[in-house]
Amino acid sequence: MKVSDDILKSFSADQVLKSIPTGTIIINERGQMLSFNQAAEQLFQYTADEAVGQPVTILMPKPYQDEHDHYISDYIHTGQKRVIGIGREVTAQKKDGTVFPIKLNVNEVKADGERLFVGTIVALQEASFQFEEDTKAEDVLNRFHGLVLSNKYSSEQKIIKVLELGIEYLGLEQAKITQVEGDECEVLYVLPSSAFKVGDRQHYTEAYCSYLIGSASVRAWQDVSRSQLKNDQCYIKNPFNAYIGTSLFVNNEAYGTLAYFKKEKRATAFSKSEKSFVRLVAQWVSSEISNQLSLKKIEQSHDYLELVKESIPDLLFVKDKRSRLIDANQAFLAMYAEQSRDKVMGTKATKPFSDETTKHFLEQDRLAFEQGRSETEEEVIFPDGNKHLLETKKIRFTDPNGDPLILGISRDITKRKEIEQALRNSEERYEIAVSGSSVGLWDWDIKSDNLYWSPRFYEILGYADKSFSPSITSFLTMVHIDNRDQVERALNRHLEEKTPYDIEYQIVCSDGHYIWVHARGQALWDELDNPLRMAGSIDDITQKKNAQQEIMQSYMELERFAYVASHDLQEPLRMITNFTELLAKRYGDQLGDQGLEYIRYANDGAIRMRELVKGLLEYARIGKGSQVKKRYDLNKLKKVVTENLYDSIERSDAQINWPQQGLPTVHVDPVRMVSIFQNLLGNALKYRKKKQNPIVDVGFEERMFDYLFSVTDNGIGMKSEYIEKIFEPFQRLHAKDEYSGTGMGLSICRKSVEAMGGQLWAESALGKGSTFYFTLPK
Repeated sequence: MKVSDDILKSFSADQVLKSIPTGTIIINERGQMLSFNQAAEQLFQYTADEAVGQPVTILMPKPYQDEHDHYISDYIHTGQKRVIGIGREVTAQKKDGTVFPIKLNVNEVKADGERLFVGTIVALQEASFQFEEDTKAEDVLNRFHGLVLSNKYSSEQKIIKVLELGIEYLGLEQAKITQVEGDECEVLYVLPSSAFKVGDRQHYTEAYCSYLIGSASVRAWQDVSRSQLKNDQCYIKNPFNAYIGTSLFVNNEAYGTLAYFKKEKRATAFSKSEKSFVRLVAQWVSSEISNQLSLKKIEQSHDYLELVKESIPDLLFVKDKRSRLIDANQAFLAMYAEQSRDKVMGTKATKPFSDETTKHFLEQDRLAFEQGRSETEEEVIFPDGNKHLLETKKIRFTDPNGDPLILGISRDITKRKEIEQALRNSEERYEIAVSGSSVGLWDWDIKSDNLYWSPRFYEILGYADKSFSPSITSFLTMVHIDNRDQVERALNRHLEEKTPYDIEYQIVCSDGHYIWVHARGQALWDELDNPLRMAGSIDDITQKKNAQQEIMQSYMELERFAYVASHDLQEPLRMITNFTELLAKRYGDQLGDQGLEYIRYANDGAIRMRELVKGLLEYARIGKGSQVKKRYDLNKLKKVVTENLYDSIERSDAQINWPQQGLPTVHVDPVRMVSIFQNLLGNALKYRKKKQNPIVDVGFEERMFDYLFSVTDNGIGMKSEYIEKIFEPFQRLHAKDEYSGTGMGLSICRKSVEAMGGQLWAESALGKGSTFYFTLPK
């Protein structure tokens, strides 16, 4: 919706009078003040509210008050002027009784058939509008005031007519209003549109406005060709000889310029009256432009509000006291069968609803009109038959004519209520779950530092339910001294870095003994990542820990047995190998081919057995403290592994691709790392396709908490059901005459990786190669 011309006209006239920097007062034929602008307030120390409606004589010393009424009466009946006219110096009186000299200009205007008198006042010592007493100046001032106070024209029409008036009065040919932005000048108004057109832009240095902008004084040249400007770019580009102009100020900032000009020189210099006229016009134009900018903001604001009104899902409507719709948004209109505003506006808002609903609507309307507002939650069956729960607020207001209306805002809260009900149901289920859960639940309000423990939490620690109020501080004191720092670090890392809070620790019970618990938790953060709340659970894992300890003890004993057994088996196997070789050497001629073959079988079996025992021995050594962990640059192992696998690489014509970015430096056992990479790469070369050269890609990725490594080949692959089987000791998927090996390599790799705090797994498909992944902690 655009602001109407009527609004624009009334807005402009009022704002002009307020913003003109010269004291301006309008009186009627009875001498009663109708308007009193801000400059007049400053001169006379009366506020507009105090002055309007009072006789103008309150602004005069006592001796002049009686005479004033005679002046107006004589002028009305005889046409003879005393004060009516231009440039009279008279004495005025302020509110506090102080008298002071002023220069007074009074002009008659007619507005809506009524005779009004416009007085402009300047304190004599501040007088800047200096009009000589001549009929021409008096006439142009009368015409100027008549134009600016007229309701016949729009703001832009007034500006054009004032420019025309100035051209006529000054005897020039053209007039122009320019806006200056940065180093450019843009034409806003021009008469006539010949050398310049609205929208034309010039560089600042090529325009006369460079000599006007920023100065409150009027600049005038009778003949520019005889001045210093004749060599300036502005004159060379636009050779106007007679030129007069000044700055425009909007909101106390230089905005642009007003100028009148013609190509021929002027026969006479510009008079004081002419300069004062240009200054007066500039001040009025400044106020008009300010008003236009304000109206534009109002229009933009209205358009924005209209956009918001039509965009929001809430139902907005305006009703009068007879429940007729005055205005509504599309969300509201969508309830009706008629989708056109023209059909719905002016009709009863209760038209499509049931009698019961209508009665409720009217009661809420009555409350809003009587009390100023009403609020309710109401279940409404829409015209389409669907039932909705609405939260409706109605507020009373008055229109410009003073008629009471109500603004209604209805929000569909059906979904919200359903969610609230679902939440209540969820909370009930949660309470039941908490009561029956084997784990203890906790909830920490971080801002208030309030800590909630469920009944089961108290029970795990041997306390009666709510026997004391826990806090995060008291909780930490209950954690075993050996685990306390670890728990605090885990909490802080979760709150600050959002790392998972998943930890095992010991905590003291009511009788003083410690139990092991497994704790998990999750925090909530606000939009600035400030932690608000954290909740989680604890589970008593003491029995599990004890069982793990027993298993670990048995495992260690088994490892010791395997180590001793494998170590002791090496010597007999070595003897078998040595003696079968010696037997073949000394008695080979006597044994014959079959005897030698038997000896070879025995020797090969002993060698394989020794390799198995060596693998078993190495497997048993892992985790027995045999690791020597240190910071190790994994790039160093590339050369070692490649040299160790040189023969296999050459025979298979393999291509091994290492990461372009290199490998990281990690805290590991270097010997184990060489063994892991050598084993994985060796397998990739061993289990290759017969008619395809092997390609092996070594990958590396740095993650938040660890490093992920991968070894990918284009070999024979395997079925997914066999993937875990290959990590078991002595397990083979192929016959020993197909592929050599003991079946211990991948078992040793996995155990070595786990001993260094990582994990190892594989992905594969038959005929499509395999990828082995393993992680190492940072």
